[in-house]
Amino acid sequence: SQPFTIAGRTFESRLIVGQSVTAAPNDKEQLVPTLTSIPAELGKPERILTDSGFYSEAAVAAAEAPAEDGRPGVEIIAAVKKKGHHRSVEDLEQKADPPPPGPDATAKERMAYRTATKAGKEIYKQRQQTVEPVFGIIKAAMGFRQFLPRGIEKTGLEWGLVSLAYNMRRLVSLERMAALLQGVENIYEIDTMRTIIDRAAELTGRRYGADPDDDVRFRVVADHTRTALML
Repeated sequence: SQPFTIAGRTFESRLIVGQSVTAAPNDKEQLVPTLTSIPAELGKPERILTDSGFYSEAAVAAAEAPAEDGRPGVEIIAAVKKKGHHRSVEDLEQKADPPPPGPDATAKERMAYRTATKAGKEIYKQRQQTVEPVFGIIKAAMGFRQFLPRGIEKTGLEWGLVSLAYNMRRLVSLERMAALLQGVENIYEIDTMRTIIDRAAELTGRRYGADPDDDVRFRVVADHTRTALML
C-alpha cells in the first residue's frame, strides 16, 4: 500500500484552486505548501480555514508572517483539536464569548480563542459549505474512491485530473445558477457567455439573434472559448 495524502484548496465558489499529493505521515507541515499551491493569478487569500490536522505553531507563524514587501500574511483560523461533525447539546446552549487570552497565553490558546467566540464559530463553520462538500461530491457523485497508478508522481497527476473534472462539473453548475439569478432562458444569455458572443459578433460584423444559423455558430465559439478558459 502507498500512504499518500491528498489535499484540495477551495474558494467560496467550491472550486478547487490548489491541489497536491504528499507522502508525509500527517499534514502538520503542509499548511505553507498549501498556500503556495494556489496560483498567483488568483491572488493571495486573506484568510484560510483549516482543520486540526494542519495546525502547528510553526506552520501558523510561517503562514501569518508578513511578506517581504510588507503586505500582511494570511489569517489562519484552525481547529486545535478534533471535534465530531454533529452538534451536541452543549453546542446549542447560549453562552457568552470566553475572555480573550492574556499576554502569557500560548499560541495554541490564542488560536483556540479564534474559534471559541460566536463570530469565530460562524467563520469556521464555512468549512462545512466550502471544503467538505467538494470531497463528498468527488466520492459520492463522481464515484472516485481509489487511485489506480502507482507512485506519488502518477498519483499526483491523477488527482490533478480528478480536480479538473470536478471543476468542470462545478463550473457548469455555476452557469446554470447564473442563468436563474440573472433571469435568462439559457446559459448563452448569462453575462460571461454574452461577453464572448458579443465580441465574436463585433469581429465578424454580424449580429447575434438576427440569424438562427449564425446564432449556432456564435454559441459554438462561446462553448469552445469558455471550455478553454475552464481548462
